Amino acid sequence: GNGETYPFFYYQRGMHNTGLQYDLPIFFWVEAFAGYNWYRSPSESEMRMLVFSSLATGAKGIGYFLYELDPTTPPDFTNALVDRFGVPTTLYNYAQGINSEVAYLGNYLRCLGNTDYRFILGVDNSLPNAGVLGLYEWAPGTGDDYHLIGVTTNGNTNGDGIFDHEDGIISLFTDDAGARYIMVTNLNRGMSLSATAAQLQYTLTFDDTINTIYRKNRTTGLIDTIALTNHSYTWTLPGGTGDLFAYSTFDTTAPTGSISINGGNATAKYSNVNLTLSASDAGTVYAMRFSNDNTFWSNWIPYSISASWNLKTGNGTRTVYVQFEDQLANVSSTYADSITVDSTLTDTGNPGTPGTPTDAGSYSNSSVKFNWTAASDTLSGVAGYNCRV
Repeated sequence: GNGETYPFFYYQRGMHNTGLQYDLPIFFWVEAFAGYNWYRSPSESEMRMLVFSSLATGAKGIGYFLYELDPTTPPDFTNALVDRFGVPTTLYNYAQGINSEVAYLGNYLRCLGNTDYRFILGVDNSLPNAGVLGLYEWAPGTGDDYHLIGVTTNGNTNGDGIFDHEDGIISLFTDDAGARYIMVTNLNRGMSLSATAAQLQYTLTFDDTINTIYRKNRTTGLIDTIALTNHSYTWTLPGGTGDLFAYSTFDTTAPTGSISINGGNATAKYSNVNLTLSASDAGTVYAMRFSNDNTFWSNWIPYSISASWNLKTGNGTRTVYVQFEDQLANVSSTYADSITVDSTLTDTGNPGTPGTPTDAGSYSNSSVKFNWTAASDTLSGVAGYNCRV
């Protein structure tokens, strides 16, 4: 392709704008294949660029073309991640390395909102028809980030002019609490170029209020604390690869919570019980999962203050374990509650009174949602609720 003028970046901009306009997640498929008589296979640097530039422009999902087809049956795709005999290809190895890094960054990127992105141009590089295709060079104030005052790369045209790839993308993100994040992606790539061969240096310069930034290390998953030199940071990025930074340290604190079975009753007649859950987090509690033995767990389900659960069958003391997860995939400690099941008990009492319903803030043309504190029942639990409006 012709560097940053290639339609790929125009289509990315269109997807980005549409996602923002309609509040929809963006999903990109990566060209991880070749054709017998047409497209060649991407190099490592090219494949990385396809993935990381998509993440940098707001993608929430990445897909690959996995299998090649029989060459006698059009379309004649070949050399995908796995060949038609089930053997992993070189592209599989590229994807394996990319995915291990994306797994660390993805925990954060999946819940960040992309406010804008712009291009970082190498020395003497340019964006012809800038703005016509929705493609712009970075300028101070992009994405309403006024702490960042300079972005440069040591990439240069090497005599290739606008067809050169030695540029980058800088992306601005925010989380639900308004904290700001920066992602820088090296766009340098080329036929047969490895990520190492296509590496470039980038420099971020901040105003005099910023002395430290933080990076989510894409190879270790740890948080790097970076002390700035003269409010600047210079580092090397492999070709096609991106790094994610934050002004304040990344949230690594897991939620805390609690669980109660059948409203805290000591006994139950049946193995189907009602769980009352409570969890809190610096961000948003996203999901929860349960277990009867603290070894085998249910699938993650959206967090709720109540749930129905089947205990281990039979009479005796039964324990339910729960874990909570926030939007950044920080998983809580395990919380538990126990109850004694005795199927010989006689249940003649009425359930307790549930709490007063409160507005859950969710409406549609045909439904409205409320929250309330669950009712309790001494033996058999609460089977359901009747609601009237």
